[in-house]
Amino acid sequence: MKQNVYLAVPKIYLQHGGLVDLPYIWNSYMAHLLSLFYGLCMAIGGIVAPKVLILFFGVLAVGAVYVLGSRFFNTEVGAWAALLFYSVPVVIASSANTSLDLAQTLFIASSALAFFRWYETRQWGWMAASGWIAGVATASKIVALSTLIV
Repeated sequence: MKQNVYLAVPKIYLQHGGLVDLPYIWNSYMAHLLSLFYGLCMAIGGIVAPKVLILFFGVLAVGAVYVLGSRFFNTEVGAWAALLFYSVPVVIASSANTSLDLAQTLFIASSALAFFRWYETRQWGWMAASGWIAGVATASKIVALSTLIV
């Protein structure tokens, strides 16, 4: 169901040549920045392109987990954290379909990394990057708003 909704709405937008009201698909009213990006990928490379994008996001999420583990502990802990993260069946399954959860993981981890970098350096650019990435996460799936509160 999830996979169909996340690709069906952008497909309908592409068929109509723009955004249209879809009252019969209630998910179309939710935050859907990433779904719109799926539509762009579908317009360029067909139905496989969003799946390749999510696989790429999965690789980047594993990298973000590695960097978090390395920054707070050491490289060995970072490597184990990345390995354990990607060995979770839900993460593996998310890499093969177009759910939003793996991208959310990447956005939230990246926002946290930028925030920690700002905390260390007090350079305003890192805080701006952290806020922008958190905004992208929230625009993709509204549940990411809870990470901003933390």
